[in-house]
Amino acid sequence: MLIRRLLLLVIFCSPAFISRTQCHFDPTIPGHPALCPFGTDTIWTQEYDSFQWYKDGEMLLGDTNQFLVITSADIGSYMSVLTTASGCSELSPPVLIDMWYFTGVSVYSDFYQVDQTGTGVICTGDSVVLHVDNSIDAGIQWTCNDLPITTSDPHTLVLTSNQETPVNYYSVCGYSSVCPGFLQCLNLSIPIRFADCAAGVSENIVSKSVNIYPNPFITKFSILFDPTLIGEQFRLVDGIGRIVLEGRLENNESVVDAASLSKGSYVLIVGNSAFKLTK
Repeated sequence: MLIRRLLLLVIFCSPAFISRTQCHFDPTIPGHPALCPFGTDTIWTQEYDSFQWYKDGEMLLGDTNQFLVITSADIGSYMSVLTTASGCSELSPPVLIDMWYFTGVSVYSDFYQVDQTGTGVICTGDSVVLHVDNSIDAGIQWTCNDLPITTSDPHTLVLTSNQETPVNYYSVCGYSSVCPGFLQCLNLSIPIRFADCAAGVSENIVSKSVNIYPNPFITKFSILFDPTLIGEQFRLVDGIGRIVLEGRLENNESVVDAASLSKGSYVLIVGNSAFKLTK
């Protein structure tokens, strides 16, 4: 009988079994906490007499402040807090600790042709514009052979030359405004050279074109591409960096069913190139 009474006492004193009708207050954890990669944040509740924080239903020993510092170790967990005021205790609803996810930096341009070494070739006198996708929107810095380049518009880099050049390697780094402490860079530098196409250099150029139609689309869009890209992975990313569709290119033309997506702007990433789409 003593053991049974002790068991009942433990059950009914547990935070999960505290009746929400006992007290005249309802504690909450405001907001929707989302951490930046490797970042920390602080969550709060309202002011009461005392506090005890819980993670996935387990008591966090020593965490008895009005606030709780969360780290990357807490991503995917549910936090709640037991509050007491005037001798009455209430447990807040649990809150999920989420994380900002970034797909990585991509660069796209109107030109996509390479020579047999994998180097982008531009004819002398022509120009090409490199665009960085919307994964970064602050602190953008382009580089050539690891040296910084000054541009009038940080989102684009215009390359032009009236004479032949050796291979130069271009890259870009920057931040997302939602996570200004998380630096993101292009994974692989882009090799580009200017060549005198009239001298026959263009014979070594291999075209790797990608065309998307219709754009804007309603329910479906098609990706028409060079046969050398068969098997290449593609990803469709929404405006906040979430991958909403992905697959692999097949049969020189892939039809993508996007009927379930909301209206808005998207970025289609094929290899290390990106293309803007609108539904």
